[in-house]
Amino acid sequence: MAWEWSDLMKPIFSWRVLVVLTAGLSFMLAACGSDDEEGAEETTTTEAAETTTTEAAEETTTTEAAEDAGSGIGVTLTDEFEILLANDPAAGAVTFKVSNEGPDFPHALTIVRATSIDDLPRKEANGAVDTDAMDAADIVGSTNVPIASGAAEDLTVDLEAGDYVFFCPVQDETRSHVGAGQIISVSVGG
Repeated sequence: MAWEWSDLMKPIFSWRVLVVLTAGLSFMLAACGSDDEEGAEETTTTEAAETTTTEAAEETTTTEAAEDAGSGIGVTLTDEFEILLANDPAAGAVTFKVSNEGPDFPHALTIVRATSIDDLPRKEANGAVDTDAMDAADIVGSTNVPIASGAAEDLTVDLEAGDYVFFCPVQDETRSHVGAGQIISVSVGG
């Protein structure tokens, strides 16, 4: 399946537009609110209930993702160039249950020992991490490229306590998923 960079960026732009519109609508609704104390109490009670409901839903989602991962840690790769971890990993042998939840693009996961993306060699042409220029000992593991949309793959690695960078190595000559922001820093406790 061939993909174009313009297709790759569409989810980012639509997501940004949604955030801007939501923020603008929230501001407008707040400006139209009531000044009386009874209305303020109702708003505060409603906001507290919504916050509690949202927090419970997020906790349930995180717990379900961890349970779905079985004995491993769930990792979700998305077409919005996110890497979502169900739990923080601890030192030792860890199996990551890596799933590509994006409908349009292949993704993969590479784990390297580093504090941040700034510590890694990058390719000038596309912004990808240049793993060929790295010390092989710092490359902890990688899934097979690519994981197709809707598919999953296990990645088992031995993590020591310290800092790591997780990123998607998918790239072409002029663009990369790292260049689009599909990268996170992870600290592993002892």
